[in-house]
Amino acid sequence: MIIQYKLIIGYCEVYDTLNAPTEYEDPHDNSEFISPRPHQLFDPFSRTVALPGGHRIPSSSTWDVFDHPTMSLDLIPSVPSLVAQAYKSEFFTQDLTRTSLDLNIRLIRLYLGRELPTHIQELQPGLRSDLALDCGRFTRLADTLCLEAIATLPPLDQVASSMGSILARLHFCVGIDGMDVELVLGGDGDHGLQCYILDYNQCQRWLVPQPLDHLGTRRFMTTDGETLTEGAIRLARRIANCEHYYPKPHQDLYSKFKSGYELTFSSLIDDRQWENRYKTGEAGVAYNTDAEAMIAAGHAFLAEYEKVGLETVARRARTDFRRAEDTVVGYTLI
Repeated sequence: MIIQYKLIIGYCEVYDTLNAPTEYEDPHDNSEFISPRPHQLFDPFSRTVALPGGHRIPSSSTWDVFDHPTMSLDLIPSVPSLVAQAYKSEFFTQDLTRTSLDLNIRLIRLYLGRELPTHIQELQPGLRSDLALDCGRFTRLADTLCLEAIATLPPLDQVASSMGSILARLHFCVGIDGMDVELVLGGDGDHGLQCYILDYNQCQRWLVPQPLDHLGTRRFMTTDGETLTEGAIRLARRIANCEHYYPKPHQDLYSKFKSGYELTFSSLIDDRQWENRYKTGEAGVAYNTDAEAMIAAGHAFLAEYEKVGLETVARRARTDFRRAEDTVVGYTLI
């Protein structure tokens, strides 16, 4: 139960941190990513339920249908049915539309770092109800929803900025890498839309918990014994090579993602420095040194993310060029 116990404690930590109100956010902005609140974690081996406060109680018969550790969270509302129908009309082929009349689209993944085909020919097993939007599909769906007065998608540039902001908060407020989290579009419980972040079970810690609380103590170094900058570079490489949600450096939208990340981590650290402005002597020097190191790490993350992204684009261009050359040679030989 130790791993599962850590899971719910960690999930609560992320929820409390990400959902804490800040002066930089508009509570009515549906481009901000909301994290669902965790409630209980069921352990099938001890037949107990762990609560967010750390207490455990015997499980009720409600949990008997589960044979594996199961967490209960706030339910994320599905996208409104009219939005789901508009999605099908815009992106499903006629054949797919005929064979998926009973398909209920629950959430829509926000793959702003991918380029997806305009039309969907078939549905992948396991992803039938959680489909995706890239930048092109996002813009097209937004136009359709606006034209037909169905709902309002959050502005794409604001979504990209919010992605940068939420990733910076995971990195510097919570101290986890943010790998494999889900960034999705769901409903707001009425007829509107809202962005959500969920699934932290694959995330790993790269800093101590609540790293901003440890400025000036030298105890916020990365968990692998690296310097902050070394750890940030490693994070950037992993995210650049594995994640499809965040805009890539070659995309126009990347500047919004970058500004959201930069503004968030620099504002968070500036706020802490203001709160501790009266620290003097060795304590003040240590505090400012740590703050500067954390700011440098944030910039190093973005620089490495850009470097890896642009190298990937160049590598693909070289591969495409070689394929084109091979095709020309093949035709010549024929």
